[in-house]
Amino acid sequence: MNKFNLSEQQKAKFVSIFSESFGLDILQNRLQSFFEEIFQNHPYLKLPQMNIVSTASLKYQVYYQEPDADPETLTIGIGHWNIYIWGTLDGNWCLDDLYEEPIGIVAEILTLCPLFSMIPKNVKNLKELLEIGMILEQHLFQLPKFSEIQPDDCREVLSWDGRYLLTGNKVENLKLYSYREWDELIQRENFFNNELTLK
Repeated sequence: MNKFNLSEQQKAKFVSIFSESFGLDILQNRLQSFFEEIFQNHPYLKLPQMNIVSTASLKYQVYYQEPDADPETLTIGIGHWNIYIWGTLDGNWCLDDLYEEPIGIVAEILTLCPLFSMIPKNVKNLKELLEIGMILEQHLFQLPKFSEIQPDDCREVLSWDGRYLLTGNKVENLKLYSYREWDELIQRENFFNNELTLK
């Protein structure tokens, strides 16, 4: 899989989100908008879930909270990856009780968030992402194609990359075929269909 690299302008925008002091709801909205914007060319990918929860509900589970900690925490998660962000008394943001500097928060998210290292480069990657639930199933029939070499028969073909085809009509029946295997399968199906028609 490929890494998703932010442009310098996108990184600066990401850092600027954590450079201002405002409510958690505004932070949540700005982060959601940012993720939607930067991954707009990959609409099939599942974006992180963001929720505001009571800080007390996380007590001793994630980190030790100060008695006067912000009463609410923003949780951001995707797959098995979760982070927690809350406001500090001096008006900064804190990530997982470890990072308060905006640059440090952004660097940690870019390093650890799996979404930034899950850009598929072929159909095998697509299949893997579908099977682990990182691709939204409603985009199953709008997956990217990785080659101009289109198979002769595209029925039930979700994507192709010049070597392999990804076929199926739901996540539970995905299958990879080489172009040759697919052509042979289609020829057999056509032969049997013609035989049935002649009877």
